[in-house]
Amino acid sequence: MLIDFDNAVTEEGRKVSAGLHLSAFDNNLYISFLNESRDEDEDFFIPSGTLFYDVATKEYKIEDREKAAGNKLSGKVFSYNDETQLVRFEGPINLFSGSKDFNVKATAIGQGNMQNNDIRMNSMVIVNTTAVSAAFDAMATDIAAVVKNESVEEGLGDRTDLLYKIADIVGERVARVLGVSVVRVKLVTITISAFLAGLAGGVYAMKTLFLSPYDAFGLGRAVEALVIPIFGGLYTTAGPLLGGLIIVSLETWLRLRIGEGYLVVYGVILVLTILFLPKGLMSLLARRKGASHA
Repeated sequence: MLIDFDNAVTEEGRKVSAGLHLSAFDNNLYISFLNESRDEDEDFFIPSGTLFYDVATKEYKIEDREKAAGNKLSGKVFSYNDETQLVRFEGPINLFSGSKDFNVKATAIGQGNMQNNDIRMNSMVIVNTTAVSAAFDAMATDIAAVVKNESVEEGLGDRTDLLYKIADIVGERVARVLGVSVVRVKLVTITISAFLAGLAGGVYAMKTLFLSPYDAFGLGRAVEALVIPIFGGLYTTAGPLLGGLIIVSLETWLRLRIGEGYLVVYGVILVLTILFLPKGLMSLLARRKGASHA
């Protein structure tokens, strides 16, 4: 059975409560699960999502179903084991009520025990403030002293936990970019490039019925490989495609009229592009698009 926890209410019509709360009496954290928190207490962590019972782990869970399915990194998770009274939680926490000049965003992954109220967490905090950098230097010195005196364990956690925290604070897109395997992406890119190059070579050989080393390694091909991305726009996806379409079409037209002299035209195009359009045709299109929106 699945219950929408965000809209669930008790028989008396009060909103169902669960999460971690900060006591207004002694400033200590305490845990609640389907029992009411005190109105005067501040909410430290409030779960959100779907409430259900997980038979495999014997836990009641309140979680974002998209996150549970692995479709997103951000979101909240709260689980409670009725037998052991152990609680696990994950997601944004209300660490500090900030202002325009000093704001704190935080997220945590932790666990607690409802019997003895022992709560431990691993958190990430981002501070947005207009304070001078010297204040942060002093804060960092104090934190380093506490870590040294209290023998606090390193709080980075594993890579997956770190990505969850980043997604909660700075957004899903940034977290997914940080989680990309560079080696894997490079390997896939090189493989696809090699496949397309081999396919193009095979089609070219079938068309001309003759190949020579000059066709692949001659001066013309080397200059063409240099001119196309610069003319279209470096560091863009569409730039080399646009540059290739124009340059290859121009090469075919020039070969019919001036033969190998087309390399001189390549040189002129390269020099003019570097001087007057250093970011290629894509930068020109981007400026025209920006001007039309303005």
